[in-house]
Amino acid sequence: MTPDRGFHLTAVLTAVRWNELRLLLVSVALLVVGLLSTSIAVKPDHLLDLVSLRPAIAPAFLLVCLTVVWAASGMAASELILPTIAMLLCTGLVLIERLQVDIGPPGTALAGLSGRHQLYVGLAIGTLFTTGRWFPFWKATRRYKYLVMTGSLLLMLVTLVFGTERYGAKLWLEVGPLSIQTSEIIKLGLVLFLAAYLHEKGDLLGATWHVGPLSLPPVPTLIPLLGVLAISVGLVVVLDDLGTALLLFGITLTMFYVATGNGWYVGVGLFAFAACSWFAYQRFGRVGIRVANWLDPWSDPFVGGYQQIQSDYALAAGGLLGTGLGRGQPEAIPAVHTDFVLSALMEETGFVGVSAVVACNIILLLLGLRIALSTPILYERLLGVGLATTLGLQAVIITGGVLRVIPLTGVTLPFVSAGGSSLIANAVAAGMLINLSHRVARRETVL
Repeated sequence: MTPDRGFHLTAVLTAVRWNELRLLLVSVALLVVGLLSTSIAVKPDHLLDLVSLRPAIAPAFLLVCLTVVWAASGMAASELILPTIAMLLCTGLVLIERLQVDIGPPGTALAGLSGRHQLYVGLAIGTLFTTGRWFPFWKATRRYKYLVMTGSLLLMLVTLVFGTERYGAKLWLEVGPLSIQTSEIIKLGLVLFLAAYLHEKGDLLGATWHVGPLSLPPVPTLIPLLGVLAISVGLVVVLDDLGTALLLFGITLTMFYVATGNGWYVGVGLFAFAACSWFAYQRFGRVGIRVANWLDPWSDPFVGGYQQIQSDYALAAGGLLGTGLGRGQPEAIPAVHTDFVLSALMEETGFVGVSAVVACNIILLLLGLRIALSTPILYERLLGVGLATTLGLQAVIITGGVLRVIPLTGVTLPFVSAGGSSLIANAVAAGMLINLSHRVARRETVL
C-alpha cells in the first residue's frame, strides 16, 4: 500500500503548476501587505488590525483552488497569464479598499463600493476558472457569427433607446438592481465575429481591384467590415462615447491587418477615423469639451477641467515612491474609482507602482500575441490577437487619457478599476485567451 500512496502523491505534486502557484502567492502577499498598510495609515493606533485582511481571504482561497483544480484537470495553458491578472486584481482590491475610506463613507452613494468590488472580483475569478479551462462554445460562436454580431447590434440599439445616461454617456442598461455597461459585451461580440468572418473570407481578402496604390478585396467582402467601422464612428456621434469607439475601431483595424498583412488598410483606416473624429469635435459639444479639457483644463478649472486638474496634481504629488497608501487625497477626484484609478495609484505608490501596473498590462498583451503566433490556424491567430488587443488597448486608452497623451475617455483600466461589467467582461476575454492557450498547447483545434 505504501508504494501506491507514494506514487499517487508524486503524481499529484508533479501535476501542480508550481510556477503559477508561486506567482499567485506573490500576488496574495501583495494584497495582504497593501491591506495592512492601508489599515495602519487610516488607524495608526491599531497596527495589527487583522480584520482589515478580510477582503484578502476569498480571493486568495479562490486563486489557489483555481490553479490546483486546473493542474488536476491537465491544464496546459501558459502559467504566466493567470498570475499577471491576479496581480492586477489584487492591486485593484487594495486601491478600492483604500478609496472606500474617503469616497464612500456611510450614507453616501458609494458606501458599498468595496463590498461590491470584492463580489465582482470573486465572480471574475470564477469566470476565469470556468472559461479558462472549459469553453465549449468555440464552434458555436464561429458557426453563428452573424447571430453573435446581430445580437451585439441589437444590444446597442436597446441601450440607445432604453439606456441610462451617466457621466454624459448613455451606455448602461438597468435591469432591476443590476446595471450593465453593454459596450463591454459588444467588444467581445466584435472579436468573435471578426475572427470567424475574416477566417471564412480569407481566400477572398486577396486584391481583386485597385484604387490608386490600394489593392482591395471584393466589395461584398468589405461591406460587413465597413459597417463595423461605421458603427464605431456612430458611437462617437450617438452615444457620446469616444473611448468605446476608439476601442472597437482599434480591434477591427488590428484584426484586419493580421488577416491581410496590408499596411495600407491601417493608414487609410487611421486617416478616416481621424477625419470623423475631427468632424465630431467640430459638431458635437461633449467631444469638443473632452478635447478642450485635454488641451487646456485650466480654461474651465471648476467644472469641465476640474477632474483633469486634480488628476494632474495627484500625478505630480506621487513622485518616485508616492505618499504612501492612505496618505494621499484621492477624494479630490470625483471619478477616482473608475476613470482616474491610475491617478490614485500614482499619488500613493508613485512611479514605481504605476510602472508595475503598466508592466503587467504589457506582459498580458505580449502573452496574448505569443499565443496567437504559436498557431498556424488563421482563426485561432485572429482570436488570440483580438482578445489580447481588447485587453491591451483598453489599458493604452485609459493610461493615455490620464497622462493627457490623448483626450480622456470612459474606458476602465482592466482588472483594476471598479465596475462589475468591466471586470466580468475582461475576465471572459482573458479566460478565452487562456483556453485558447491550453488548446494550442494540446493542439486541440477550436474550429
